Amino acid sequence: MTKVELIFENIKTWLLLLAMMFAVYSWPIRVFTGSKVAYFMMGLFLVMFMLSTVQKEGSFLFYLSTAQKEGSSLLYIYITAVVIVGLLQFVILGGGKYFWMAMVSYLVIPIICGRYVITPEQFDRLLLIFSFVAIPNFIGLIAQMYGYDSKLFVDEQTMTASEIHVRYNSVLGGSWALALVSIITALSGAYWLFVKQRFRIYNGMVFVLSLVCIYFSYARRGYIVVVVGLIIILWGLYQQKHQFHKMLYMAPILVGFALFLMMTFSDVGTVVSRGASIFDFYDPSNLLRVIRWANAIDTTLENPFIGIGFGKSGTMGRDPAFVDMGDVDYLAAESYYLQIAMEGGIVLGIIFILTLFYTAFTSMKLLRQDKRLLLSWAIMICFMIESLTGGSIGGPHTAIVFWLAFGLNSKQCGKESKFTTVLFSRDGAS
Repeated sequence: MTKVELIFENIKTWLLLLAMMFAVYSWPIRVFTGSKVAYFMMGLFLVMFMLSTVQKEGSFLFYLSTAQKEGSSLLYIYITAVVIVGLLQFVILGGGKYFWMAMVSYLVIPIICGRYVITPEQFDRLLLIFSFVAIPNFIGLIAQMYGYDSKLFVDEQTMTASEIHVRYNSVLGGSWALALVSIITALSGAYWLFVKQRFRIYNGMVFVLSLVCIYFSYARRGYIVVVVGLIIILWGLYQQKHQFHKMLYMAPILVGFALFLMMTFSDVGTVVSRGASIFDFYDPSNLLRVIRWANAIDTTLENPFIGIGFGKSGTMGRDPAFVDMGDVDYLAAESYYLQIAMEGGIVLGIIFILTLFYTAFTSMKLLRQDKRLLLSWAIMICFMIESLTGGSIGGPHTAIVFWLAFGLNSKQCGKESKFTTVLFSRDGAS
């Protein structure tokens, strides 16, 4: 790799990092500025990222036309379908209040990040640096728990077994946002600690603080998803049999320390009852979720061809802290797969599902020989599972990471990968 190419690669990765940071901290930026400038800045950095790729490859047309070389053909089928459905909706339905915001999630982020645009090593190091957000998130959590008065903290509550608990959100504007970001940082910390075995003190701290943040978000899906991700990472460690027994002893020590912190600030038994409520079919939130699934299916069947319109359901483009229940367009699907089918039609929903699941199953075969995909595959699988009953892929703070992981795995499906110099490393060693 020439010096010029290395410069472009570094620029690209730092632009991605800046876009992710603005997306994650969009809520505090909005509180201080009174505007959604954070999303504008996120989009600006993503566009600059795309232009840096265009500069390297020579032309914008080349950037968009390299489906076979740089990404999954299914991704381009999905993108084409989104464009066609979006145009029909704009002509027939006239778009909508959140139409363009929804198109960022459905089209812009996938087309920019869903291709093979960074290497697995670059992805790993990108998340290594990004995982620093676990520290301010934890500090914000403690401040909120001890009653520090700030506009950044949003009041959220949940009921479990007839008991009302506060759901903490730190400075992210929502408890689920805190859980999602903490899942990413927890998996990155575990991967670098157990598999890469580098920066152990830092990654051990990130791992513990992330688990504490997930716990106090009281996000039940967060509990399940992070466990699935950790199982995948430990499975990858098991493949390195000479390192498995050497490193595995650290896991219960760190988890035990995380439990100690949880008990210090709260009753750790709460997580048990909260987790068990997942299987309580009389739980009001569970019943509400089932009702919303049924409504989403009925709405999809009533609008099977082009859907009800992008941005007309869920929380797409709305305040990160709350949803205006008086919004006539508000209809939560409680599943990203159902949301796409409801907003864009049945065909688009099927294409989206095939795109993700084919990539996941195909790349799983290669993962046994190429462990460089372990972190990206774990994150992709975790968000795919969460999106069965949630909408994590739709949030920009997780959508960027998800589609980057997708791009890596779609590129590797049945192909021999070409890896470039690792960013943030002088000698390129992982």
